[in-house]
Amino acid sequence: MITLKEKIINDIKKKGSIVGNTIELVDYSFKIKKPLKISLGKSDAEYVEDKILKYSYYVTRLVQELGAKTVSRRAILQFKMENIPPECMSNIHFLIRDKKLIVLVNQRSLDVEKHFETDIEIVQIISKLVCEKCKIKLNYINFHINSCHSYI
Repeated sequence: MITLKEKIINDIKKKGSIVGNTIELVDYSFKIKKPLKISLGKSDAEYVEDKILKYSYYVTRLVQELGAKTVSRRAILQFKMENIPPECMSNIHFLIRDKKLIVLVNQRSLDVEKHFETDIEIVQIISKLVCEKCKIKLNYINFHINSCHSYI
């Protein structure tokens, strides 16, 4: 059975265009309905933990927003774009509909081979935290990626 990462890499190879030293697929989306089991090495696990800690205050604020208004459209985790290079994830939007969490990820860039697992894991951990604090279940996570690429 093919993994989601392998499917994405195959899509890039079949439908993508060569841009510099990458094959790029513009405007790519995929949906995760059940959490993926991710196995990270030590440095990747530390990277994920650092990101979670870096944005934990904002996660607390968006949980407060969702708790106050379960139909809120304002529960958005905005990533810092002034970093050089800027964060690859632009924002994560959290919506509660029919008592389930919908997570919409907007990502400017994804190097599938290097950062697929870490980006998925960051979103899954934050989504799990939101679900636990709001006492709801996850419906799905949808990733929308502007530049999904793999190096040649």
